[in-house]
Amino acid sequence: MSSTEIRHAGLRFSGVSALFEASRPHNALAAGLSTLVGAVVVAPSGSGVDTHPALSALVATGVVGSMLAVGAANLRNDAVDVWADRVNAPHRPLPRGAASVRQAHVAAWLAMAGAAVCAVIVGLPVGAIGLLALAVSMAYSPYIKSTVLVGNAVVATISALTVPFGAALAGGGTVQAWQRVWFVTLLLALYIGAREVLKCLADEEGDRRAGAVTVVTAWGATAAHRIVGAASALLVLLIIAAVPLFAPSVWRGVGFVLLCSVGAVLPLVMARRTFEGTARRPHDPARGAALRLTKVGGFALLVGALFLVPAAP
Repeated sequence: MSSTEIRHAGLRFSGVSALFEASRPHNALAAGLSTLVGAVVVAPSGSGVDTHPALSALVATGVVGSMLAVGAANLRNDAVDVWADRVNAPHRPLPRGAASVRQAHVAAWLAMAGAAVCAVIVGLPVGAIGLLALAVSMAYSPYIKSTVLVGNAVVATISALTVPFGAALAGGGTVQAWQRVWFVTLLLALYIGAREVLKCLADEEGDRRAGAVTVVTAWGATAAHRIVGAASALLVLLIIAAVPLFAPSVWRGVGFVLLCSVGAVLPLVMARRTFEGTARRPHDPARGAALRLTKVGGFALLVGALFLVPAAP
């Protein structure tokens, strides 16, 4: 292989790596995990390892589809938001020139096609719901983002619905198991919604330049802080309320409260305080660090949900 061919191969690999980074693999992993958690929570507690509904091919297809859908949405939205990201997140692959907008669009539609195939494989009606969620997520930045709080609620709802999506793929489940599924979905939606509002605070400068209408650009930073604070308080109340309603044992209830409170609510509260304290310093690195810390919150809620599942006899 000549030096020119080696250089071209290196450029192609660099471009693929940049597109993979732009797809936010950690977000895709969270979507796959939440799909799997939904299947585990609804599954009968007595299921054996070999026959566990959460290990079925249907659930595995749903997990892959969820991950592809999130990757497609992130690539699509980065391609649309590239002008704002040049101010808000110049380190991302598209603003820094590691991949082009055209490449991101192509990769997004390919990932979307893969997610659509997975939705068709799992069949009706679950697959149809997956296709609808995929279409809405692909339309977020071009059409839904500038709808103030509605856009945040849409992102939170679609992201959280991966839990009942996985539960539906596993099939069956008792009434109480499905109550747990919907409760975890509510917690996750509330958390993601609050984090989306925090992201609006972080992206204020670029959003204003791009003409995006968000909670912060429309209502101001004070309103955004109040929304995050109210969501955090409601999360704490719901987490505590879950213990007598859903926890099958005392130690599982304590584990659920500790993991969700420390892993999810505390980073959210800390991030809000950081954003308040750096209101006059929009480019303070502490803001980015605080927002990155909140990424663990969704994982903490999902792992905490497993404490609500009765142990197999």
